[in-house]
Amino acid sequence: MKKLFLVVSLLSSFLAFGFTDEYIISTIDCYDAKYFLEEQIYFKYDDEENLYYLQKKDYFSSAWYVLTPENLEILRANIKKALDWGKIAKENKTSISKELPDSQIKVSAIKEYHNEWYSSSRDITLTFNFLSVVEHSAVICSLVIYGNQVPSLQNQYIDIEFEDVIFTNDLIEYFYDSISPETIEAAQKQHEKQKEAEALFT
Repeated sequence: MKKLFLVVSLLSSFLAFGFTDEYIISTIDCYDAKYFLEEQIYFKYDDEENLYYLQKKDYFSSAWYVLTPENLEILRANIKKALDWGKIAKENKTSISKELPDSQIKVSAIKEYHNEWYSSSRDITLTFNFLSVVEHSAVICSLVIYGNQVPSLQNQYIDIEFEDVIFTNDLIEYFYDSISPETIEAAQKQHEKQKEAEALFT
């Protein structure tokens, strides 16, 4: 019930005020797991709600996946573990596919589709998997995030989905750095500086 109230409250705020308190902390490069096409995820923060988001866009829609501070810590821990396993896989020339120890988080979501807004009827589950493949003596390591699909609260025929993404080799470390406390702090300082500058125009 508490989760449902949060999603409805957030959706109401977005409809009324837009995303005036939300700003981008970092832009994260990755690959679409289905077609292995390059894409980007935006890591954002909302001052008013004290919530983090992962935002994904396509040609027709945009979706925000809500990360509580606790979820963010689990996400960081999974990426760190993937980096550690990557070192082991490279040292031992090992091919393996394995779920990470704390392998799942549940997130609520909000979607904008053709200028209409929808919230998830239940949480989306994100599952983290480590993959290493040995090819011609080289070891390619990947962090894969699998997501599922749920119907929206407003329309059962409109689904909200987290499509699977892959972070390979250096992109795993880049992902880790992109959501680090240092990156967040730097973005917050820049955001405050921008707000102070805007306040001069009164």
